[in-house]
Amino acid sequence: MDWIFNTWLYGLRIQYTMTASPASDWLNDQLSYQQICITINGLSDIVYVLVNKVRVVLGQLLMLKDDGDLTSVPAII
Repeated sequence: MDWIFNTWLYGLRIQYTMTASPASDWLNDQLSYQQICITINGLSDIVYVLVNKVRVVLGQLLMLKDDGDLTSVPAII
């Protein structure tokens, strides 16, 4: 039992004291994460599409009749 506890503490010490290599990297306006590269404009477009889809789903959940009724739904900021 003592060996398990000491090994666990050793693992925690390594986890909280060693630095890890960065997982993401910025170069000008391009973000690289593992094998994915995206620009700020591309990321902005993705967020814009997701917000619009969330508004449509929220309208469906609120049982609104059509997209015109989405103006009564609070803005997603």
